[in-house]
Amino acid sequence: MKNLMGAIGGNRGRLHRSIAEPLVDINTVIHSDLTLIDATRVLVANGPQGGRLDDVKVLDTFVASPDIVAADTYGATLLGHRPEQVATIAAAKRGLGVMDLDKVKRV
Repeated sequence: MKNLMGAIGGNRGRLHRSIAEPLVDINTVIHSDLTLIDATRVLVANGPQGGRLDDVKVLDTFVASPDIVAADTYGATLLGHRPEQVATIAAAKRGLGVMDLDKVKRV
């Protein structure tokens, strides 16, 4: 969901102080038709600007979904996170998408 921050102007730095709620708000106004996650190689430490090759996890995975919450939910699991503990993914409670991956068609 954070990719939509690029759609707004102004002082986006303020949003980082309490990022979950503003990101959910943005996603209720700007709807994504398709969410893409490139998880072929993922920087898992010392990011976003630095990192060593040892900080990269090779997952060879690409996610495409019309449901932004489902995409972020799956992305969280790829990194070993429990989706319900990621504040922005809890946006499913506001009707933005599906957090239960058992209800998502996979191909």
